[in-house]
Amino acid sequence: MADTEEKHFGFICELNEDVVKVFDWKNQLVEFPNLDYDYEIGDWVFSTANELEWDSSPTDAIKVFVENDEVFVKTPACTPNEMALSKFLRQKYLKTSWSPWLQILNDPSDIFASNAGTDLVAMVTVKYAPKDGRLFEIVDVEALPPNVFEFDLGDAPWNQELLLLQSSWTSNPYPSNSLPSLLRSNFRAALTTPINKGFGFTGVCFANNLDNVFFKCKNPNYLAGSKMSFVFCWELGTVRYLQNDFEMEIGKWYRFFTNDKRLKVKDNKSVHFIAATVTKPKEIAVELIKSYEVGGIFEAETELFFCHNGLESEENRKITDWDERRKGLSLTASFNNFYLGRIEIYPKHCEQIIRKIEDHREQLSPEERENMKDESIVVTVKIQLLKKWDMYVQNPNKSIFLVSDIVAIHYAIGGAKIYQKDE
Repeated sequence: MADTEEKHFGFICELNEDVVKVFDWKNQLVEFPNLDYDYEIGDWVFSTANELEWDSSPTDAIKVFVENDEVFVKTPACTPNEMALSKFLRQKYLKTSWSPWLQILNDPSDIFASNAGTDLVAMVTVKYAPKDGRLFEIVDVEALPPNVFEFDLGDAPWNQELLLLQSSWTSNPYPSNSLPSLLRSNFRAALTTPINKGFGFTGVCFANNLDNVFFKCKNPNYLAGSKMSFVFCWELGTVRYLQNDFEMEIGKWYRFFTNDKRLKVKDNKSVHFIAATVTKPKEIAVELIKSYEVGGIFEAETELFFCHNGLESEENRKITDWDERRKGLSLTASFNNFYLGRIEIYPKHCEQIIRKIEDHREQLSPEERENMKDESIVVTVKIQLLKKWDMYVQNPNKSIFLVSDIVAIHYAIGGAKIYQKDE
């Protein structure tokens, strides 16, 4: 039944003497008690607590109508440009149709692919016909009228998954040929190759106002550069910023250039951390991932795809006693983030992720469990610095970040919640 604290808005798909089923934008199909109101299928309704009130369609881009006691919807939908996807995503979303309002649509007769031609977007008519975890089935397709709507194709599940793939993966759950070339090695730039001054970089400040151990000036009146901040960026790893009249803030993102002494003195041994420093830092308004300062400590939040094999072996997951099973959890689990590099996952968080997902699956019916077994799952995590991060900053192949908490777990498609940490 619907949560009495939540509000819902949508249209009625089913009703009988006892129950009204409403397709809700946020929560998919939601059930309410039928309190003897004169509802009809297809009616738009708004709920407050457990009571429904009539409403109207919020947009001309979705038209609901009823024929022969069946609910139909006419709305725009799209299908992926398969040539723009990796082999893995192309196979997963082959002939998939998606509507920003109705989510993924069933299309057993391939009506969209057969009638949309070369268009990736078309107007579809669907009927309410729940099956295999999806609620609507395509019955007709026609060309999209000009200027009928606007929606962001970036919200389509294949594009969302592509963005996540480019920002994270756990122990490489995807075939190597599906990864962007930039993600196939730990760092693009050779560690000892001088950095061209003409290149600009983007990174996040994760520590500031620390003593500069390389500072050699003994004049107490000249302290510029006696303190330094640390910036992490994907291409270079950790880079030092010698503080002067500008002080970086922890958790803020900056665009910067570098001053590399290797451009003046031939040096094929020094790594970026030793040879290069940040110059001309400028804070940028865009927060590439959510990052902030808590009590002088850097924290961030990001997402990764759940890959069970990256957290424990198939043999280990057969153990039912967690006192024994946790002994076999991976001691080297990690994932790579596009902006923060490799991030370690300690066994206690491997266990938390696995148990939350397994507990969720136990609550599903056998049919739901079978339908959802191959669905991608996204884990939102909180990130902190390793306690001894300063020991690894000279080697960008070493991680300086680790998962400190599990914030949420949800399905990549549709966003259905599996776990949410209490505030």
